[in-house]
Amino acid sequence: MNKILGIPRNAAIALLAVIISAGSLTVALVIPWSGRPDGRSEPSRSPPPSDIAATTTSPRTLPALASAPAKDPRRPEATRVSINFDFLAGDGALAAFLNAVDLSGPPLTRSGADRDLLVSMHYRDVPILEALLDYCRQARVIPNEWSREQIVFRSNPEPSLGRWCVSGPFAVIVQKIESSAILSLNSDKSRGRSNQVFFSMLAEPTVRLVHFANPTFDEFRDDKDQALGQSRIELTMPVSRRLQQAHFSFGVTLPASPGKKIASLRGAVTALVAIRSETLQTSAPEESLTKTYNGLTIEMLPLKPQEGTVPQFTTQIRITRNQADDATWNRMISHIEPVAFSANDERLNLLSSGSRPDAAGSLLFTFSVRANPNVGQPHHLQLELPVEFAEIRVPFEFKDLPLP
Repeated sequence: MNKILGIPRNAAIALLAVIISAGSLTVALVIPWSGRPDGRSEPSRSPPPSDIAATTTSPRTLPALASAPAKDPRRPEATRVSINFDFLAGDGALAAFLNAVDLSGPPLTRSGADRDLLVSMHYRDVPILEALLDYCRQARVIPNEWSREQIVFRSNPEPSLGRWCVSGPFAVIVQKIESSAILSLNSDKSRGRSNQVFFSMLAEPTVRLVHFANPTFDEFRDDKDQALGQSRIELTMPVSRRLQQAHFSFGVTLPASPGKKIASLRGAVTALVAIRSETLQTSAPEESLTKTYNGLTIEMLPLKPQEGTVPQFTTQIRITRNQADDATWNRMISHIEPVAFSANDERLNLLSSGSRPDAAGSLLFTFSVRANPNVGQPHHLQLELPVEFAEIRVPFEFKDLPLP
């Protein structure tokens, strides 16, 4: 039955029915149900494309920036995606989302009601991080590991956690706010409480992230309009150079009579990104390659087979400093992460064995790779070298964060 009294069943209107009963006039407001035919409630729907610009300022979303940053020609643009699917749960919703944003990821481990959460997404040509934000809200997850190739989510059963602020191809996320008692080692009496705010910062996969710097704060006040202080700012960058995220935390210094909320937390982080790269590539396992860049010498050494039950190969890359300045040296040695390919250009995963001093002013990086029976043995190597950089200011602003 598609219509009720000639009105489409799912039309977003109210039918005013006048019911006359027992000589009295009763007015009832009848609202057509817009859920699923099987009786399950419909999840919150993504706004239509025309409403995307307003999603960061509407009441149901997170606070956005008061004003967009000035246009910077060196600033990376946000990647835009289109997504269209309805009423998918669990791995089905995850697969549909990952396929739309051209990433991979392991299945989610879900339990209880979260396993049956239904996700619907209808977006056309929107920034990838805005689509990611909507998926996380509906699926009750939060990014735990974000790289250029894949994304790993973890469960986020409390939707109030995970406040986002999206700025182009970057996002700043308030993961959680914790409060814990400070105990004296000489007695069982508490010496007060410690409050900490935990953040994550993301850069979308197309951005060649070098690192994030410590945040700066422009405004930090509670709901009594009292200034709050910060202490012990700790920044943690990922071990893998291909991860597109960083985490930081800081202590909150409260006034004598604090409010119940952080009314305003406004500031910025600085992202150092590579805006131009050069690619070095060998053409055969036994080939070596040497490149000089800004005084540095980069040597890609041949692939060598190793003895063992599983076919395995190692390769090494030597970086010699010569006359390079500190900034060039530090940026280069933080981005030595080659990729191995088979003869058919199928990618193979390289594992890093770390680095060691090789000679005066040189570092030797060692990598290993196993042959894949479905792909074959490693045949050639590729190394992407960042050669031009830019510092990008990523502003953020959050309002009404709860204090524990």
